Amino acid sequence: MNAPEQSVYTLLESDPRLRKFMTRLQQCPDLVAKLQDISTDCTVFAPGDDETDPWTGLDGSRDISSLISDLYLPTSALSSFPNVPVRHHSPGLNGLQLLRTRPIWHPGYGPSYSVDFTSRITAADLFARNGVVHILDKAPMPLLDIATTLSALPSASFGILRRAISICDFKLTGDDAVDLRRGGTFFAPTDAAFQSLGEEELRELLQKPSIIRTILLSHWSPNWTLYSNRFYRGADASTTIDAPPGREYPRPRGKRTFELPSAASNGAMIAVEVERIEGLIQMKVNERANILSADHMCTDGVVHVVDQLVTPVETAFIK
Repeated sequence: MNAPEQSVYTLLESDPRLRKFMTRLQQCPDLVAKLQDISTDCTVFAPGDDETDPWTGLDGSRDISSLISDLYLPTSALSSFPNVPVRHHSPGLNGLQLLRTRPIWHPGYGPSYSVDFTSRITAADLFARNGVVHILDKAPMPLLDIATTLSALPSASFGILRRAISICDFKLTGDDAVDLRRGGTFFAPTDAAFQSLGEEELRELLQKPSIIRTILLSHWSPNWTLYSNRFYRGADASTTIDAPPGREYPRPRGKRTFELPSAASNGAMIAVEVERIEGLIQMKVNERANILSADHMCTDGVVHVVDQLVTPVETAFIK
């Protein structure tokens, strides 16, 4: 099959499913020029028109540039890039903003990819000379900061965490103990993680705000951002376990351990083991807690859900 000759911009402009997206895009002349330039690669995750406006509820925190990557990424390459670097730059983040993609099986539509949990690719691999377009069922929801993300976690699974945050008035920044200059990483324990302490120990813990605060600080690493496939330290360049940029994507395999300094006053480290076989990624924290759900993207970092507290809490310590 001959390679397509049209640019990504021309492809987008000619698709009747993308009129609302194009209205937004045409307000960004720098992005228009990028998508017209056939000498550079790009991938666009474009929300399609629907019965309702796919942009309802969106604001400046999620603009067009957060849906465009400088990499050429057909779906065959997305397993090498579970978090796609995009053109949007947030001053509160270390490194690039990322767009989370994961393979899914939809009972009504079959195999597809989710995008930032809330959206789904409905038409994949529309090829142009300088890139590829994936059409989404709707625009991803705006990113929230970590504090708001934690407060919005469902009470059915995170009621104890939300209660613990309230009891000790836990804040991610704004005091002498935590100076958040760039994005950070928070490991969010489920209710089951807290309940593994035992009923009596948990009851005692929730009566001791200072100890709750110490525990929460041990789950928080300010200024160090660890995604399942990327790692940022302060304002440094990223360390990545993705394939290198280009149109050939080797399938990453292997295991690496990253150490993040926690915000706890004792300076405890958080050791995160990342094991990867192509698109399958498993993460373990301090050799005890499994990450159940990774890469909840935020405007100032990332949240990972864990099934155990990342540091042991002994009964004597609680008492």
